[in-house]
Amino acid sequence: MLGSLVLVAWHLGIPSLIRILPNDSVVAYNTALCFLWMGAGLYAVAAKRPWLTTVSGVLVLVLSSLTLGEYLFGLDLGIDQALMRDDIEAYVMFPGRMALATTIAFLLSSLGLLWMNRDALGTAVSPRRAGVVALTGTVVVVLGVMTILLFLTGMQVSYGWGKLDRSMAMPTAVGFVMLGVGLVSWSWQQSRVVRASEIYGLPFVVVAGGLTVTLLLWQALVVQAHRGLETIIASTVAHVESEIRARMEARMLTLARMAARQERWAALSQEDWIADAESIMRDFPGFQAIAWIDSTLHVRWIAPLDGNEALVGREITAEPQRRTLFETVRETRAAAVSGTINLVQGGRGFVMYLPISGGGNFAGVVSGGFHAEVLFAAILQEIAPGYALVVMNAHEELYQRVSAGEDLEAEWGQTTKIEFAGTQWQVRVWPLPTTLARQHSRVTNWALGLGLLVTALFSIVVALAQERHVRARTMELTSQELFRENARRQEAETAVRTLNMELDRRVREQTAALTRANDDLRQLAYVSAHDLQEPVRMVSTYTQLLARRYQGQLDEEADRIISQTVAGTTRMQSLLTDVLAYLQLNIGEHDRSAVSCEEILATVLSDLHPEITATSAVITHDPLPTVQGSGRHLALVFRHLIENALTFCQAASPRVHVWAQQRGETWVVAVRDHGIGIEPRYAERIFLMFERLHPQADYPGTGMGLTLCKKIVERHGGEMWVESQFGEGATFYFTIPLLSMSRIALG
Repeated sequence: MLGSLVLVAWHLGIPSLIRILPNDSVVAYNTALCFLWMGAGLYAVAAKRPWLTTVSGVLVLVLSSLTLGEYLFGLDLGIDQALMRDDIEAYVMFPGRMALATTIAFLLSSLGLLWMNRDALGTAVSPRRAGVVALTGTVVVVLGVMTILLFLTGMQVSYGWGKLDRSMAMPTAVGFVMLGVGLVSWSWQQSRVVRASEIYGLPFVVVAGGLTVTLLLWQALVVQAHRGLETIIASTVAHVESEIRARMEARMLTLARMAARQERWAALSQEDWIADAESIMRDFPGFQAIAWIDSTLHVRWIAPLDGNEALVGREITAEPQRRTLFETVRETRAAAVSGTINLVQGGRGFVMYLPISGGGNFAGVVSGGFHAEVLFAAILQEIAPGYALVVMNAHEELYQRVSAGEDLEAEWGQTTKIEFAGTQWQVRVWPLPTTLARQHSRVTNWALGLGLLVTALFSIVVALAQERHVRARTMELTSQELFRENARRQEAETAVRTLNMELDRRVREQTAALTRANDDLRQLAYVSAHDLQEPVRMVSTYTQLLARRYQGQLDEEADRIISQTVAGTTRMQSLLTDVLAYLQLNIGEHDRSAVSCEEILATVLSDLHPEITATSAVITHDPLPTVQGSGRHLALVFRHLIENALTFCQAASPRVHVWAQQRGETWVVAVRDHGIGIEPRYAERIFLMFERLHPQADYPGTGMGLTLCKKIVERHGGEMWVESQFGEGATFYFTIPLLSMSRIALG
């Protein structure tokens, strides 16, 4: 009925019957033809006309196989519009072609129809054959139901052919649901006719439901992962845009400072001006030249002078774009940037003009010439690693950083426009294959695999339960069947007990092996960190020796490298020391005794006396308790917290206060400072290993101090947290359980 109605609509030109829903795909002519043939084949099965069933099944099988071959091998055999021209979807790559899901559904349906025809030819129906027909019908139902659900939820599904693939139309999906239900119903009826003990229909219905839920969940996760990647790429694009804008503004600011300096000191010498310009060019890569153009459009001074002598005194009126830009700056007294031009020194780039106002009068401009490729290479060198970048002005490519993955641009590329001082650049960003693979989540694959596994297991359980129910009824007929069934049950129970015992034994062995491996791994990490200290210490000694002997005797680059090497080895020693201390907390038990927090704090303050004196810090404390614990480890906690308070301070004289309070069955010890504070969103992050919120140059450290503190507190059975607001200081709290041996009053 569906096929006949759509065929009539095609011939009469009724689009509303070919595409029922506005956002839906059209029902292809070949799709309607296959539905007509499948309907004739099912009628022939019921009417016992095997020749008609065979002809119908073969026609559908041939047409669907040829269409599937077109998808697999990228062919166009001319069968898509052989009988009817598709002008409704003429914009698609292959108008008139059945969707891939439709092709697969017809292929399976035709195989099921031909398998059903063996009954019409006189071959005895077997439960296995009925199960095969039910399986094909189930898959057809799944494809139809999945298409309907995805359409209703507004989601999309892809089968791997990209633009060549089309979505299944809703009428087609409904037709496949009815067709699949018909195949499953025939299988159910035939299996019941054969033997009551082998009913195959219900497990396949379970498979259909399970596959529908699994595939829908999988597609939802795929869409979510795709949107997540798009969000990450958009964030990267915004970062690239902000970096380009910030660094261009920095270059503009340096030229503005030159112009302001020239305004203030009219008697500025040419040598000082050129030295200033050359310093700027060294600090900000991308400048090709910096020039002073006076109000008469003549180049007065230029840097670098070598190679540009001929430009001194030259008038820029011969260059319309530069003259227009100059007049714009004269009128607006604001900075302006040209479009892409040919640079006098060679290459393509642009110029930036900053006005000079001497005594309120326009005295010309400071001009900065930028080589586009060199400039953007310097700006984007360390920005967005793992992404391809292309910068364009209008339709001209200024810079590109594409090592691989050009094929990913169409799918993942995002473009932003940067408006800057009268010009516009387009920046296009897309991820490289390695970045895409790193961001790809395996959750979708795990969800699909787990769903398929659960569906298979559940269908097996249903089939076994159904079989057991039928056998239970059959066992009532004879006592022999009852004894046989009891024997089978006993064997199964014995096997289960044996398997359980074997499983318990293997679990114990695996647990013991994992425990040994974990202990060995801890010991290996400890020994590795300990043994690494000696070579690092040697490297540090020799680099410091190099610094003392050759400091100032080599060039500045060598001194900088030696200084960075010394700093790096010193930081490595600190890292190894902290890692070793952290690992020691995990190896063995630690002796605990009654220790006085008062005495511990006094020892720590004595050790930190030089730092306290150097920072003019004021450290106070309330009476502190005596607790049961490791004095050496608790001293580390106080030391790290006080050192952090002295380091992250914003006043000339840091203030730190320590107090303790009993709450229930625990002591709560607090260390309060008036430093720079911490944003609440970082309250958990700061306790992670090697986690830092500030650059090493601003606040030195290894990022292990708070990690060690929290580990020590947890080893004592307590917990640690921080309460802080940015710019208002921070209070670190840690608790120690109030054990029976430590119930001692505050000293």
